[in-house]
Amino acid sequence: MEREPLSARRRGIAPSGNPLFLSICSRLVFLALPLLALSGVAQADVRITSITPSCAVAGDHVTLTGIGFGATNVTVKVGGVSATILSATGNLVKFTVPAGVPAGVTVVSAANPGERAGTIALRIRGPEICFNSIDEDCDGCIS
Repeated sequence: MEREPLSARRRGIAPSGNPLFLSICSRLVFLALPLLALSGVAQADVRITSITPSCAVAGDHVTLTGIGFGATNVTVKVGGVSATILSATGNLVKFTVPAGVPAGVTVVSAANPGERAGTIALRIRGPEICFNSIDEDCDGCIS
């Protein structure tokens, strides 16, 4: 079995003896990177790790903590209603709870520019309903 000269292997020549092999492959990878970014493959997922406070009403300021928010380009929806962003970084978003979200537990979603979204639950404060073991008015007491 014939072995390739060591000098050929050091220069990056493919085993087939074609010195253009590596050059062509590296160019194809370079050309494919922008396509991956456009297709969303390179976009980071959004993960929400906490929400503070966990109970709020329209007009309250709420903070999301997590990763992949996309800084000031993040969009937040509360129960499907768009929220106003007060400030945002890649791992922290402060927003105002919008009007029109009904009382009870609802979903808060945060989406980055790549349209990747994370979700977390938020209770919208409402009137206390007695004897149901749920704290609807968020006062820490179950009546």
